[in-house]
Amino acid sequence: MLVLLVMEQEMSSRTERVIAAIAALPDKERAELKRQLARFSWWTKDEPGGADPPEMAGRDADFTLVFDGGSQGNPGIGYGSYLIVRHLDGAEQRRRLEFGSGVTSNEAEYDTLLAALGELTAWIVDLGLESSRVSVEVRGDSQLVLRQVGGQWRARDARMMERRDRVKAILSGFERVHLIEQPREESVRLLGH
Repeated sequence: MLVLLVMEQEMSSRTERVIAAIAALPDKERAELKRQLARFSWWTKDEPGGADPPEMAGRDADFTLVFDGGSQGNPGIGYGSYLIVRHLDGAEQRRRLEFGSGVTSNEAEYDTLLAALGELTAWIVDLGLESSRVSVEVRGDSQLVLRQVGGQWRARDARMMERRDRVKAILSGFERVHLIEQPREESVRLLGH
């Protein structure tokens, strides 16, 4: 019994030293450690103390990309917006897009996502990173786009298939991708439409 008590105290002391060492790491190194730990199945949001507050969505990703598109009329004047957040430092890229006339809402959703992925890819290159070592969380309220890209729904229309395939090709270059359907209200809150 005494041996177990001594071992428990030693483990507690080691654990406290590890926690102190992690807390002392610079933000960039702590973020990288967090990213590396996210690869292990035992490191989940469900672990006690492992969940970040809701405003830290994407904590397991290097970047979060939020997109939304639509059209005035269907087809009509197409538009879109996106927000990309780098979680290391909170840096953002935000754009509002116009696609012209004759665009359906679904085409605008896809075209917005493609534009956002293009900017994200360029940003990653500018940072001197490799996409294959970067994780991204893609958030939107378009069930059609997210479920077609995720493989749960088939694309029957040639225009949608072509866009879906382009999105999938870009996403396949990332280390890890999470596709997340979010409520419409959240897209409006973040993007304004």
